[in-house]
Amino acid sequence: MRFLPAPRWLALLLTLLPFAGWAQSACTISQQRASTNVTVATESEADADTVLSIPIRGWGTSLVNCEYSTTVNVKPVMPQLTYVRDVIIAGTTYPAYGWSATSSLVVFRYRIINSLEYYDEPLRLDRETPITFISAGGPIFQLAVGLVARGGPIIEERVDLGVVETSVAGSPSTRLYNSASVDIRPSSHSCRVRTDATISLAPVQQHQLQRPGDSAAEQAAPARVRCSSAGLVARVRIDDAMDPGNISSVLTAASGTTASGVAVQLLRGGIPLAMGSQWDVTSDFSWIDQDLSARYIRTINALTPGDIVGEAVITADLK
Repeated sequence: MRFLPAPRWLALLLTLLPFAGWAQSACTISQQRASTNVTVATESEADADTVLSIPIRGWGTSLVNCEYSTTVNVKPVMPQLTYVRDVIIAGTTYPAYGWSATSSLVVFRYRIINSLEYYDEPLRLDRETPITFISAGGPIFQLAVGLVARGGPIIEERVDLGVVETSVAGSPSTRLYNSASVDIRPSSHSCRVRTDATISLAPVQQHQLQRPGDSAAEQAAPARVRCSSAGLVARVRIDDAMDPGNISSVLTAASGTTASGVAVQLLRGGIPLAMGSQWDVTSDFSWIDQDLSARYIRTINALTPGDIVGEAVITADLK
């Protein structure tokens, strides 16, 4: 499961507004089809609204040669899914859908990424959504899929959820397809992680990060582990989501970062935690906090204000 701390560093942030009178995009397709396939190993039973998997992004579709402004129409085509209720994941409200009366519940986020700005919002399936954005030539479109427990027994099943069609306004034949599936694997003996998927560090001033190595605004990054039976041992591991080979405690800057000269550092028990680290947790059938925290750390690059985003992945496997 993913653990996505997304702290913010803000100081004298300047927003540049584009001029009115944008030209309509004339894009061509670079990658027409992509899929998001989420596999979740979970316990055989869970309380209602337990997060089984935060929304995970798959490969993206893409366009090239777009003009300055692009409008796309986002149309979910998922007829087997029915709205059940709203759920909250890390402070964000999502409409949740089921494919049967006893199925787990699925949620979606839709993301548009390019070098100038990005769109990243929960996706509703009952409407077509027009989105206008500054395209900067080559936007990427990603569909993220998450799972939430309906409440009670969890059924083992693999389900093709359908597709989200994205077409360029004024050019309906320029169409992209992001498909999604889930593979749910409950086990009577399993371990899993529960996280506050997104955390935001308090804003800091430049004088708090004057020299390389200076740190500020440390904050707890709750991550808890539980196994399905007392006495089971979980092997817990943490990795940099943007660079799996990173072995430092400092996360690689993720999409949405606009600041420089500062990064996000993760700690465990107040000690910098190298990415790729593993440790064992013996279950007592309760949620056991892993004593993680995050803070800003000054790097050797020139310091400029803005936002800094870091992403980490934390997993727990039965040892």
